[in-house]
Amino acid sequence: MVFHSSKGYRAKIDTLNSVVGSLPKDGPVVIVTASFEGEPADNAGHFVEVLVNSTDSKDLQGVSFAVFGAGNHDWVHTYQRIPRLIDETLEKKGAKRLLARGEGDAGGDRFTESFDEWEDQLWETLSKEYKVEAKEGSSGPSVEVKLVGAPTDRAATLRQPDSKLGLVVENRLLTAAGAPAKHHIEFELPEGMSYQSGDYLAMFVSYLAEHNLH
Repeated sequence: MVFHSSKGYRAKIDTLNSVVGSLPKDGPVVIVTASFEGEPADNAGHFVEVLVNSTDSKDLQGVSFAVFGAGNHDWVHTYQRIPRLIDETLEKKGAKRLLARGEGDAGGDRFTESFDEWEDQLWETLSKEYKVEAKEGSSGPSVEVKLVGAPTDRAATLRQPDSKLGLVVENRLLTAAGAPAKHHIEFELPEGMSYQSGDYLAMFVSYLAEHNLH
């Protein structure tokens, strides 16, 4: 999510691990996170560990928060586990929930719509809670966006220093028209990178118009 200057907010966007023990109390804290086989992402693991194991039952008094969770219902036993855990634990530790936790299901057909609807509720709630008025004549985001070209720059921007540039060589749609899209995708591994069955592979896709997965 981008907090637009037109909404009257100036936001700082960072990982959950970067705010361990220092969640701000001078404004809303909006958390968008996911579960990976029931565990937090690498850049959120320490935050979740400290949050859950804290012995102070009210150490987050003064924090106001909202959580949106991304997941896939195909993973039945771990779906939304981390977003739910963060949402419930923050409240138990004294933080104030601004609105109900949102859910985005990547295995369904309304992932984007679910987020958009939750975001609309968020802005409405923040407007009432903080009495912040939208700024006239400004519609640009308060977050600076810088385009980078070199793979090394992109890896640094994504905070994935070990990532390398790969190439999709085949992208074939497997599902019938009207059904949720599933693709068979083949790509060349980057030089110096290996893969075997059971390994995990993370991909950060560039959505170029001529190579769009959709």
